[in-house]
Amino acid sequence: MYFDTALIVGEDFVPLQDLLNKFNTVFVVAENKPNLRARNLVYRDFESSLETLPTISVFLIQEKYNSSIANYLPLLVKSKASLVIWNSDKLDREKIKPLLNYKYKRISKQYEYHFWKPTI
Repeated sequence: MYFDTALIVGEDFVPLQDLLNKFNTVFVVAENKPNLRARNLVYRDFESSLETLPTISVFLIQEKYNSSIANYLPLLVKSKASLVIWNSDKLDREKIKPLLNYKYKRISKQYEYHFWKPTI
């Protein structure tokens, strides 16, 4: 089963290969790009415009980039995408405030992954 599109912001996302098997397209925005090539894998720089991305199904962001989540909110809200924040035991309330303002709710936490969904 294939989902449409995933957007990953961060490095060292271990299940990247699994995502490539589940999504039609996987966009990766990272400083250090993994040495991996696939037909459905697209790398982007942090400076590149994300407004041109298609609607995304899931958005994955590494906790160290969580402070820049406001930059991705228009795309996230437009797509009504699920959100996963990884590499964090506890999230700083100030950093997640924009998510709460846009009616996102944390639905579960498993290990170092926080899963969010839009409530509207």
